Amino acid sequence: MRWLAVTSTAGLTIPSNSVIRDVAEASNGSTYILGLREGRNPQDWGMLLMQADLNPDIQNEELGFDSYCISTTPENAIFYGGVSRCELTHTYLKIEFSEKAAAALNVPQLITFQLEVSEKQILLVRMGLQRVLTSGRFEERPSPLSLGLSDVS
Repeated sequence: MRWLAVTSTAGLTIPSNSVIRDVAEASNGSTYILGLREGRNPQDWGMLLMQADLNPDIQNEELGFDSYCISTTPENAIFYGGVSRCELTHTYLKIEFSEKAAAALNVPQLITFQLEVSEKQILLVRMGLQRVLTSGRFEERPSPLSLGLSDVS
C-alpha cells in the first residue's frame, strides 16, 4: 500500500504539511492522552490521541467506542480509530487516516508533520503512539505502525 496524496486542503483543521512544535502527555492511571500541537497560541491546531478504555463495556463495543480516539482542535472533532498507517522518524511523523476519519476530523487523509521538538519529546511521541495506536479494537490498529523501535503490525 502506498501513501495517499492530498488533493485539496482548503478549509482543513490541520494542513497536510504541518509542524509539531509542542508535545505533551497526560495519564490518570486508567486514561492516557498524547497531545501534539503546532504551538502554544490558542488559534494553533492540535491533535489529541487517547488510549482506548482497557475494559470497555458492551455498550461501548456496540457503538464502536472500544478503540483509541482522536480529537482535533480548534474544531473539537472526534473519531474512534481511523489511522490506517503511521510512520515516525527523528524528523517527521506521517499519519494516514481512513476516508471516514479524515472527513470526520476535517483533516487530509495523509498528514506529514515536520518535528521541531527535542529528542526527549520525540521519544515521548514514539512511546505515546505505541501505547495509543495499539489499544482497543485490533482491526483499527494501523498497519504498518513504524515507530523506529521495532515495527508493530
